[in-house]
Amino acid sequence: MTKMGKVMIAFGLIWIFAWCIMGVYLGMGHQAYNVKMAELAEQGNLTDFWKTFSSWKGHTVPHSHALGTSFILILMALAFPYIEYSDRVKWITGLLLIIGVALFGISDWFKLVPLIMAGGILIIAMVLVGFIGALRGIKK
Repeated sequence: MTKMGKVMIAFGLIWIFAWCIMGVYLGMGHQAYNVKMAELAEQGNLTDFWKTFSSWKGHTVPHSHALGTSFILILMALAFPYIEYSDRVKWITGLLLIIGVALFGISDWFKLVPLIMAGGILIIAMVLVGFIGALRGIKK
């Protein structure tokens, strides 16, 4: 495995750990969220009900996305031996994927839409680069 592959796995694992901590934070607030939602539903206060729901989902969705993109990062690293590119191209691909995963996760948490898009585009583009490299590897 290349050095970048090892870096990608290490970053992916620490990123999973970081977002698991965020999951603990979210979990600690879940009971209060359930109580608040029940109160608002009983009151028939749909405006605050949906505001509360949106606020909660605004943090649980980035948590899920960040965990998922961490696994993409690790899977790409594990696929590197089968991707037919030079070590330099793999290094650039890995670095851009790490940047994309970090940018996407952090900006999704803070709702920075242009940065979410930039991170998402980097992730998609680097997965596509990996896919093309893997196809090249099949030819051999």
